[in-house]
Amino acid sequence: MLVLPLIGDIDQERATEFIRVLLEGITHEHARVVLLDLTGVPLLDTSSCAALLHGIQSARLLGARCTLVGIRPEIAQTLITLGIEFHDVSIAASLQQAISDQLRGKPANGATRSGLATDPGLDDLSNRAQRINGSPRS
Repeated sequence: MLVLPLIGDIDQERATEFIRVLLEGITHEHARVVLLDLTGVPLLDTSSCAALLHGIQSARLLGARCTLVGIRPEIAQTLITLGIEFHDVSIAASLQQAISDQLRGKPANGATRSGLATDPGLDDLSNRAQRINGSPRS
């Protein structure tokens, strides 16, 4: 599982860097799941939305599923206004929810959890997520 937080405005230069870092991270970490955290992004425009979609589609070609996390109301409105739909992309309200859903094998949009059970860091990550939630691990 790869977590990629995006912070600040996403101009053309940062969009190019985002895609490069995303694809290198997937390849280097052999990630099958990527959590794209938009919590720190104040607004998206047409070009930054296009870069986000380009990154998600490229990740899919490398065998990774993306989950969008932390979409703020302003960003949601922009996405709707621009008519952008995220078919086959999971969406979670928070990073905590996204991690918890992944660990329980319950990502949004009916996606499957294939391959996560063998990820060596998941047991420790699961314990930490459970402590964050305040519930014991089952």
